[in-house]
Amino acid sequence: MKEKITLVFFLLGLSLGLHAQKVNYRITKDDPNNIKPISISLEPFYADVYSTNMTLGFSLRADALILKRMEARGDFRRAYLDMSGGETNKSYPYPKNDAKPALYFEGGVSLFFTNRTKKVNTKLVLSQNTFGNYTFTRYIMIPATKRKMWGIRGGAYNNRLAFELDNDKQTEAIEIGDGNGNYLPAPDNTVTMMNVTSLYGGLHWKSIVNVVASTDYGNKSAGNMFDFYIDFLFAPVVHLGDVRDKSGNVRELKVKNENIKRMGWRMGFIMRQPDRAWLSYKFELGSRPGFQSGAGLSLDNEKIFMMLTFGLNIPAGKRKS
Repeated sequence: MKEKITLVFFLLGLSLGLHAQKVNYRITKDDPNNIKPISISLEPFYADVYSTNMTLGFSLRADALILKRMEARGDFRRAYLDMSGGETNKSYPYPKNDAKPALYFEGGVSLFFTNRTKKVNTKLVLSQNTFGNYTFTRYIMIPATKRKMWGIRGGAYNNRLAFELDNDKQTEAIEIGDGNGNYLPAPDNTVTMMNVTSLYGGLHWKSIVNVVASTDYGNKSAGNMFDFYIDFLFAPVVHLGDVRDKSGNVRELKVKNENIKRMGWRMGFIMRQPDRAWLSYKFELGSRPGFQSGAGLSLDNEKIFMMLTFGLNIPAGKRKS
């Protein structure tokens, strides 16, 4: 206990002493337009908490700013841990070609109507020191130019994932053929592969800060690229694949029309460095088009999802001024 109290007072004294010390700095670069136009994100971890199927996996993303007014992007995700896409249990109806890990691909473009700059104050980190479980960060606030963009975006994505029926509402909404033209409620624990192709369109906000300063602690940089978006989703294709029974016979699944929901929405943000390799984050939540047996913001509604990715962003390409 005495050691903790001593550490607290030491950090407090260090903080007061450092803040009392004047830090000299000179801004050597402040141009959010002069950045590498391509961002490549290598993300070894994503978590998709989706009421239809929960997965963990890796993600590869890339986007490119074109002529200051456009952005093109692609996003690929594949699961390495899949709650419903693991080994097929052939005691119950299972996917015709066995269950596969979740796979996701998205492509799209943005068109920005505004491309303005404004002066803001931003944090410039000078040093960090760790004492046990405590991390002390020394920083100053400096003026910087923020580039702000606003526009519209659109594109398409395909989401393939295993879907296991595990409650009465689901088995009542999905029927399985017996091979003679008759259909009965699908058995509990039936696993099928669901394939959803969606179009999306929405609003896109982007901001960029890219400043470098020469300080008493050496050259330090402060930069971030932040994207926020809201999308409306429409799925022309919602397909549940055929299954095999325990004897290996192929059976067709039929979904009641009222349980196919083609509309959805999402909102999300992306954070990364605009001009140097550093950490990247992406977060989304919303309601995906697909199968639905429940309603509201609960796990009974198979459309509800939340997704997070984490990894390394690598800027590339020739800087644009």
